[in-house]
Amino acid sequence: MARRENSTAGHSAKAPSIPIFKQLLEIRNCKGAVTVLQFKRMADPCDKKTLEWLAYAHFHHAEHDKALLLYKELLEMPEADPAYHIFSAACLFYMANYDEVKEAALKGTSR
Repeated sequence: MARRENSTAGHSAKAPSIPIFKQLLEIRNCKGAVTVLQFKRMADPCDKKTLEWLAYAHFHHAEHDKALLLYKELLEMPEADPAYHIFSAACLFYMANYDEVKEAALKGTSR
């Protein structure tokens, strides 16, 4: 009886790597970026940069409601960037909440 050879014999088996979310965004794969960033968020739920990028990826994947929730979360952090109000206004605009858009945008421009 002949032995069956392993199809990977003689080849180096390279483990699949986790894509870098910025590379996924460069090729406009926002859903892939969301997936990678959600894993990063599980490791550190309060990492500000991860939350910013996750909101960005949700927004560009047309998940404006999810992006808005993340921007609201970022606004609750100490020393929140006023630009989050502007980003929230953009989400609200795409969600057709026009009355709230102006209010959010004005908060982002006041200093």
